[in-house]
Amino acid sequence: MTAKTEEFKNKGLCLLCNSKLSDRGFEAKDYLTSVEGSYLYKECSFCRSYIQTPVVSQAFLNHCYNSQSLTYKKPIEKSRSVFVKVISRVVMLIDLLFLSKKRKRTLFLEPSLPPCKKVLEIGCSYGERLSKLKDRGYDVTGIELAEESVQKAKELFGLNIINSDIDSCDFKENQFDVIIMRMVLEHLRNPQTIIRKISSWLREGGELLISVPAAEGAEFKEDMRHSYLTQAPYHIFIPTMEGLRELFSDNYKIVDYQYQFAINDLVKSAQFQRRDRRTLKNRLMAKSEVVGYLYGLVRHLMVLAGRKASRVNIRLIKL
Repeated sequence: MTAKTEEFKNKGLCLLCNSKLSDRGFEAKDYLTSVEGSYLYKECSFCRSYIQTPVVSQAFLNHCYNSQSLTYKKPIEKSRSVFVKVISRVVMLIDLLFLSKKRKRTLFLEPSLPPCKKVLEIGCSYGERLSKLKDRGYDVTGIELAEESVQKAKELFGLNIINSDIDSCDFKENQFDVIIMRMVLEHLRNPQTIIRKISSWLREGGELLISVPAAEGAEFKEDMRHSYLTQAPYHIFIPTMEGLRELFSDNYKIVDYQYQFAINDLVKSAQFQRRDRRTLKNRLMAKSEVVGYLYGLVRHLMVLAGRKASRVNIRLIKL
């Protein structure tokens, strides 16, 4: 099966704001799992988000998810050096010292509502976040497409996770106080439909916490084709904040957002770039974990000083 045999016709319109797509864009390959082919992303003429054109079929995506070894499907045994662990701790300490309490909650996608509230996490992987919320007293439910991750959630944390996609799930209206979607939205071929569906599950005044790639971020804009945030064909779109405002304009109010810099985005992008363009910078960063993380620490300080990174965490309230 190829991406061209079955494709979703988005008719040259943005999946977020329904505006026309421009002729500006780029072609990307799958540098993560080596799915064959190239995939075109066009810029929206209004919100400047990048939309996969044509959008690949759900059957093709399911084939890719099931046949490839994706790093976010299961817990990874971490074999980082002492140096890398120290840098990671420094980055976390900087966030804790220099961000307000409100922004820390948004950065880590933490509910501001008190314990005992009902939380749904869509795309919960093997349940690490849900386990921590459960220990704090929240009533947690998860949805996860990867069967292996669901089994790990049961083995590691005793969580009862629903093994399903969003389309096949159905909950009562106003059932949840908080819904979390971490790096999930950009995988959806029909984001407007899905947002309407999950909104019915969230009570009025409830929180929707999302994390997505950010098209205005430096790591993406420097080299869109090789950016780790592109992840063709899995990422159907790379949104801007303007596109997200349009997507959520009917039922939500954005109360806070926080750009998040992930050093891994920088290092992975350098590894992808090295395959086609072996500059000294990306060769050093791709080959040396130490160089990559030192450079990443500098970039993290630049983000705190106001530079936009290529991930954004958003806190929304349902109206």
